[in-house]
Amino acid sequence: MLRSDPDIQGSRRGGLATGVFPGRRRARRNRGIGLNEVLITIAIIGVIAAIASPIVGKIWENANEAKTKQNAKQIETMSAQLAGLGVAHVIPESMGGVAATVRLLREGIIIPSGPMAGSPFRIPHIADEEIENVEEYLRIVYDYSELRLEFHDPEDTGGASGPIFYSQSP
Repeated sequence: MLRSDPDIQGSRRGGLATGVFPGRRRARRNRGIGLNEVLITIAIIGVIAAIASPIVGKIWENANEAKTKQNAKQIETMSAQLAGLGVAHVIPESMGGVAATVRLLREGIIIPSGPMAGSPFRIPHIADEEIENVEEYLRIVYDYSELRLEFHDPEDTGGASGPIFYSQSP
């Protein structure tokens, strides 16, 4: 008889026996997320985004600056190699300067003579927007009998900002 008594066993659908624990209610089913929970979650995400956005912006800025410096160093290396081979590749300041030279290197220069005759020198991955940024880190060096590009960091206080002229050695 004990098994058939509903007061002792409780409701089979509710989960808790109402006869054994009279002060407790049946367990309520959670039917989903309420409006309050959604609003609180959105507010928390907004606060996290507000805190993180300046940090992410600074990371992007540092990454772009590092990329620009690396591009400028690659251009300087290429310019030194071309100057060492005796290939005229630098366009003077009066005709476009650093930006025009970088555009020329982007399109490519073919070595006309010597052991590397016919070899192309190109930097195809530099876009026009990047050329403007790279221009800040390069300057034209008028060196003995050749022109070449040289890397310089504008934040570095020890050094000239314009073109550099070297006189011939005695």
